[in-house]
Parts: sequence; C-alpha cells; structure tokens
Amino acid sequence: MRLRGYGPVSAFVSLDHKGVGRFTRQNPSTKANLGIELTHDFGTDQAFASVTAEWVTGLYMANYQRQPMADVFVLDAQLRFRHVDAVRSLTLEPYLLLRNLLDHRYAYIADYPMPGFSVLAGIRVTV
Repeated sequence: MRLRGYGPVSAFVSLDHKGVGRFTRQNPSTKANLGIELTHDFGTDQAFASVTAEWVTGLYMANYQRQPMADVFVLDAQLRFRHVDAVRSLTLEPYLLLRNLLDHRYAYIADYPMPGFSVLAGIRVTV
C-alpha cells in the first residue's frame, strides 16, 4: 500500500506472508517493508529524503525447516537531488545512500553475512 497526495510526504508498507511448506530452503515465511519519503521542490529541481526498513523472518538453511536463522532487520536512509536542464535535455541526480544504519550483523543465507553500516554515493545522469 502506498500513500501519496499528502503534500511533500509519501509512505508505503508491504507485507508478504507465505506458507513455504516443510520443504523450505532459503525461503522466508514473512517479509515486511515500510518507508517514508519527504520531497521538496525548488522550481524545476527536487530534493528527496527517505527512510526505509525491511524485516524478514522464517529463514531456514535446511529442508524440513531445520536450522532456523536469525531474523533480518535493516534500516536505510537516502538523500537525492534532481536537477533538470531542459535546454540541454539533461537530468543530473546525485544521491547518498546510508545502508544498515543500525549496523546489524545479518544474513539472508547462512555463512554469507551482509556488510555492516555502509555509505554509497553517486550521480545519475540521464540524457
């Protein structure tokens, strides 16, 4: 479900629950995502800030639902700025992604831990 049209704020929530059966292998039973985004316009330019969370439970690493794994919870933040140059038909969008803000040690697959807190930065150019 996504909520839009409330001024500069939008939000979303999603929930996926499935009966993976007793022959499960690396298939979570439940996954939830939620997020909130704030947008501000500067003429033709826009700034975005968002916070998203993901929670996954019901992970197992062997058939017949043996070897349960810890739940996964990840909190991310993102900052973006979009500049549109209509004369040159060019869009510049620098971004900064802060992944795993709480620095949790987690894994979707046993023995393959995901990185802790990390920062990604870049620029997207559309011609």
